[in-house]
Amino acid sequence: MLAALSSILAVALIALQIRSGPGEQSIGIRWAPDTSELARLTAERRLQLRDGEVTGSGTWVYHVQDHTRPAIREIVGHPLVADTSHIDRAAFRIRIDRPTVPLVVRRLLEADLGVPVALGLVLGALVGFWSARRELSLGIDVIRALPGIELAASLSLLLGGFVLFADNGHGVDENIHYDQILRFSRGDWSLTPTLTTIPGFHALVAAASWPGGSVGEFSTRVIVFLLSLATVGTFHALARAVEPTTAGTRTLQFTLLPILFPQFFLVYTDVTSLLFVLLMMYLAVSRHYRMAGAIGLIACLVRQNNIIWVAFVMLWSHVRDHGWTWRPVTELLARYWTFMATGLAFILFVVVNDGQAALGDDAASHPLGTAHFTNLILLLFLAGFMFLPLWWGYRDAIVASLRRRSTWAALACLLPVFWWGFVNDHPHNNERADYFLPNALLIYGASTPLRKAFFLAPVAVASLAVISTPVKQAWWLMLPFTVLFLLPEWLVVPRYYIIPCALFLVAREPASPAGERLQTVLSLALAGAAFVIMERAFAWI
Repeated sequence: MLAALSSILAVALIALQIRSGPGEQSIGIRWAPDTSELARLTAERRLQLRDGEVTGSGTWVYHVQDHTRPAIREIVGHPLVADTSHIDRAAFRIRIDRPTVPLVVRRLLEADLGVPVALGLVLGALVGFWSARRELSLGIDVIRALPGIELAASLSLLLGGFVLFADNGHGVDENIHYDQILRFSRGDWSLTPTLTTIPGFHALVAAASWPGGSVGEFSTRVIVFLLSLATVGTFHALARAVEPTTAGTRTLQFTLLPILFPQFFLVYTDVTSLLFVLLMMYLAVSRHYRMAGAIGLIACLVRQNNIIWVAFVMLWSHVRDHGWTWRPVTELLARYWTFMATGLAFILFVVVNDGQAALGDDAASHPLGTAHFTNLILLLFLAGFMFLPLWWGYRDAIVASLRRRSTWAALACLLPVFWWGFVNDHPHNNERADYFLPNALLIYGASTPLRKAFFLAPVAVASLAVISTPVKQAWWLMLPFTVLFLLPEWLVVPRYYIIPCALFLVAREPASPAGERLQTVLSLALAGAAFVIMERAFAWI
């Protein structure tokens, strides 16, 4: 009961942080007399003030992008700032102007402790669930004994989520994708200026809408939901082909991935991209190589960076069948020519697109040819929590790896890379920090050396767990390909990690029964929390 209450309080606190946190509060600034417009604009950029509006009394009202104590101290002490309002000038905090929120919670939010306390509550809930693991395991075993129950549960959870989310209007980047779908449905083949992906997803949804005669918000969501159902079904087929005895459990854990479950209901490209990558992998597992390569081309028409997974599936197939032995060129061409054709098509696309993989006005946010480590670090940070029961289930393998010098050498090499590579320098990741949870997490973790050390602690644990987790033959290749997939990504977004996490759930060897059961329970709790937060505020996107 206490564990469930801690989970509910954590979700409520995060929701308050989103709707009422310091970043959502407005402050007033009265600039010094004779401050020129140029000086004021320069100071606004320096102090990271946004949404400025002047009132009738001459006071400017702003939202503060960086609301840490050093940033507020700089605002209060700036030579052009004559006076401020809604700021605690002694404690250097933004006042929370929400009388309905209890005073102790307001003080917590003002101190910028909403996210750390919520994480603490989540850890407390994990401890509670762990103490009740035997009772939970008994109940889960009774339910799992029913034939097909896990796949049925996966589909039922999707249906329930769709019913709850179907009446939401479009928000954030959904507007971009919906606009492109509308253009295609009306016979307009122009591209939305801010669309960065090849519009294969949009063409598919528009074509699926054609029999109905028109495209609307609800019909679009229905088609996306059907694609989500197909994705879960494809994962189940792949899991059965790889490990039949645990396919149901893996499918339920896949459906409940916290970074994936909310995406099932959004008009985004990520789930459809995942669908074709999983289908390509399933065909390769079944040794239908030419068809797998053709599906890889479709995956790249949905998201260009899926070319990395096309290369992964081709190399995985060769290593699975022949190890690292070289085969005659004619044999390789006969078996993998569709993969190679997809690779050549991607190279041609990049050449035609002026050396860039992204399209549109926002292509500069996704440069090709630069390396960034922050996505890899955030993936490991999240994995440290999302898969905590699995790490416990693999504890024998992890302890055994600690006895090897190579493990310590790998960690010694990784930690300096993580320390210097963990930077939050993308403009989009410094916007709306209290609206987008990943942005808030990045800004908080990168703001001071002490916070960075706190942030990197679970990263180190997850790194150890990942390199120690037993995987099936040739599946270890997904680790270097995950690095190749995320390294060029400057923008830090958790939905980029969906494909690596899905492949990990397929590739790993079964953990202990208790670890598998607790992983399912934890996934349910985290997915529910992520869905509630996203459904209310689109904050998990």
